[in-house]
Amino acid sequence: MQHTLTHKFIAIVAITVALLLVLMAISGKITERERYFDEAKDSVAKSWTGHQQVAPIAIAFPYKVPVVSKNGESVQTKYEYHTRLVAPSSLFVSSELTHDTKAVGIFSVPVYTAVLQVKGSLHAGFFNEHTTQIASEVGANNIEFLSPFAVALISDVRGINRISSLQWNDTSLSFSSGNQSAVAMGGVHVPIPEHADNDLHAATDFSFELELRGMESLHVVPTGLQTHLAVKANWPHPKFEGAFLPSSSQVSDVGYLAQWSVTSFASSIENKLEVCNVKQCNLLFQSSMGVSHINPVDIYTQTDRSVKYGILFIGLCFTVFLVFEVLTQQAIHPIQYALVGLANAVFYLLLLSLSEHIYFVLAYIIGAVGCIGVIYLYMKPFLVERFYLFGFVGLLTVLYATLYFIISMEDTALLAGATLSFIVLATVMVLTRHIDWYHLMSSDQEPK
Repeated sequence: MQHTLTHKFIAIVAITVALLLVLMAISGKITERERYFDEAKDSVAKSWTGHQQVAPIAIAFPYKVPVVSKNGESVQTKYEYHTRLVAPSSLFVSSELTHDTKAVGIFSVPVYTAVLQVKGSLHAGFFNEHTTQIASEVGANNIEFLSPFAVALISDVRGINRISSLQWNDTSLSFSSGNQSAVAMGGVHVPIPEHADNDLHAATDFSFELELRGMESLHVVPTGLQTHLAVKANWPHPKFEGAFLPSSSQVSDVGYLAQWSVTSFASSIENKLEVCNVKQCNLLFQSSMGVSHINPVDIYTQTDRSVKYGILFIGLCFTVFLVFEVLTQQAIHPIQYALVGLANAVFYLLLLSLSEHIYFVLAYIIGAVGCIGVIYLYMKPFLVERFYLFGFVGLLTVLYATLYFIISMEDTALLAGATLSFIVLATVMVLTRHIDWYHLMSSDQEPK
């Protein structure tokens, strides 16, 4: 039975399409495993805590306004209770994050513990100024102010490991649970001493320490008229995000240090706190700044990147086989094409399953060595010429090594992949530039 090159082309195209479907199925499996990982993170968030958002401190002015109503001859007086949140004059927050992992089945979910040092000050006459302003805005002559308190808002209070006393000048004050304000968010509060507003000529300094558990991200709302934030962590891949980017940052392989400086002119914190007093705090929390700890080349991202180059690998193998047939006049059966292509496709499934249990680089080496070894043993009987056999295996080895460096890159993966594709195409064009394809396509002579 005679085989033409045209028939071989058709068979190779059909096999390639079938293998492309296999790669798509493997890509779907990667998405499925990544979804399981997200579910594991959700499970950890339920028992450990998830993303944390903190408004370090604001001063709350509670007050009541009498409302007189008449019912016939009787006069009734009821009181409406309100709370006004006010930004401190200056705020300094420094945070150091330490990482750990929590195991959920075969998944390891990264978490952190953050220690926040909060310091700040109130300018002289702070309390007198704001009580006068509130009374003027409310317009009630008999407004009655209650004891003010300091409040810290925390998105998930389950993450509070420890909170120190609030050092208010020379006085230590203990926090209590709940924010005691109109804000629909968890938090803590502490009553301010009655004599706090007696001194109109001296500033007030305050400080406290908060140890907080979280996962992936920490955001801080700049609640001071002048807010400074510094975040330090032993995580090499930070993603700075929020309404404000750091004014300075240093990122290395062992961690990062970032600093923010935000004024009330930029944050409009006074207006946002005023809106928040009537339970509309979205704008307040949307103005947060912070960092997320990401893994830009995690095992699922790396495996997915490698699958995207799968069709290039398979196509290159088939091209080498076809060129080999043309140059040596030795026939390679379509089934042999299919089996070698399947061996390359199975590599990605091996890589996915192994990397969930061992280090990615080790999983990659095991999968690559296994697949190259199987292809070598399979091709050895029909590639009698050792030059072609070892040349093909060597080419596969170089390709797998190159692929690893490509998928490990964070910013230049596309450039490296495009360069590899160009080199492969250029090599094939150079090697086949003298072949008379019209002659070969019209020939129906069976290869020797």
